[in-house]
Amino acid sequence: MQPWRLYQIAWRGRSDLATLVQAEESGPSRHMPPLANLCGFYLNELLLRLLTRWDPHPDLFDDYQAVLAALPDQPQPDWLLRRFEWRLLLAMGFAPELSQCKVCPITLESNAATWFYVPMDGVFCQDHGAGLAGAVPVHALTLCQLLQGENCPDASQRLALQKCLSQDLAAHLGGKPLQSRVLLREYWRRREAVADA
Repeated sequence: MQPWRLYQIAWRGRSDLATLVQAEESGPSRHMPPLANLCGFYLNELLLRLLTRWDPHPDLFDDYQAVLAALPDQPQPDWLLRRFEWRLLLAMGFAPELSQCKVCPITLESNAATWFYVPMDGVFCQDHGAGLAGAVPVHALTLCQLLQGENCPDASQRLALQKCLSQDLAAHLGGKPLQSRVLLREYWRRREAVADA
């Protein structure tokens, strides 16, 4: 069996130790460059750590397949990861409301200013979010792009979303860090060291 290839499988067993009795390829193989490979490991670790075993999520699986298909062509795949993290939070039922200020009826579409994202809480307009502890400033357009899966925002906005979504996910990881994040950080550190040499 090869990684990143879709299989139809059958197994026997009632416990965690099951016996594989059949595995048939049902999709093309994917060539994953090193960065895409690490991102795929990150997605897998998120799914294994955050979803209940044997609980099907067909829509999330479709999202997962779409991200895997897009990863090899993305030199900066962080936007794909942020969008998947958001869809994962939605599937788990833990995504904060991002389309409207948590305090007043102002919506993202009616206000193009900077908003304040408070992880595990939601978003606040400028009138209600300035000065809130833990609030991360994010452009309203970036939040709309996240919600609608649209074009990739600039690097600073992607970094702001990474900070917010990482904290949202961390609340459900039980204080145990993701090993794939460690690998991704090490990959970027080495890549930058080679570029500086």
